[in-house]
Amino acid sequence: MHFLVKLLPVSCVFVLIKNILYYMSKTVNYYIVKLELDTFNNPSSMAQQCYFDIVVCLVITKRSLNDVRLQIESMLNNLSVTHLRLALILADQVEQNEFVIRAYNFTPLLAPFQNYLRQYEALTEVKSPEEIAKTLHRVLDLGWRVNNTDQNHFEMWNENLCILMTDAPPLKSDCDRDCPSLRHVAQRFDEKGITLIVVGVDREAMLYESFYCDLAKITGGTFIPFEYAEALSKIVNGSCGELTVRQTLFQMYPDGFRGW
Repeated sequence: MHFLVKLLPVSCVFVLIKNILYYMSKTVNYYIVKLELDTFNNPSSMAQQCYFDIVVCLVITKRSLNDVRLQIESMLNNLSVTHLRLALILADQVEQNEFVIRAYNFTPLLAPFQNYLRQYEALTEVKSPEEIAKTLHRVLDLGWRVNNTDQNHFEMWNENLCILMTDAPPLKSDCDRDCPSLRHVAQRFDEKGITLIVVGVDREAMLYESFYCDLAKITGGTFIPFEYAEALSKIVNGSCGELTVRQTLFQMYPDGFRGW
């Protein structure tokens, strides 16, 4: 090449170099386009899929039951998540002064979830805020999916969401060993990557908006009054692209997750 440059005029050298660079760029562009086409046609190399685990926790009284059922049904009808699993945890009445926590683990089927919801009778009244603390504590025992790669080499990024709907006051302080504090439970949620959204049903829960909001923020979540609960499906659907649930919430409610 050095010998050839000496024999050619300067103008010819420039033309030669220009042609070499041109064909080099064509070759590079060819391989870039080929790589993009291979990526598009090969599912194993495409962007990660979105998987959602959602648990709905209900600590409500009978006066709110019908409205809550209708709102949950509306949310489910508006979801556009393909890899969705649902779980249900209910604070239910067994005797006049006693309650029991009923937990139904994750299922990809909608029918069982709806059946459990229809069978729920709710509480006559909330006599103690322990119902909320114990209900949320059961969330930690569910079979949450973890992020991994499936048999087709898809990266499975799982979003974990807990929706608490309640018309009850919260438990603000620690109590005995059988009743963990809500703040402690929220910290455990954060460690496990579970985002908490509290939906305040009725005036009783709205009195504690500030506490519930601060509690949910520990997990990257928020507090939503029941009248704005239609936002739940928008939050979930908006988190099936490049954004996580927490990022979606921050974009929707950047002012401290409060925009009511």
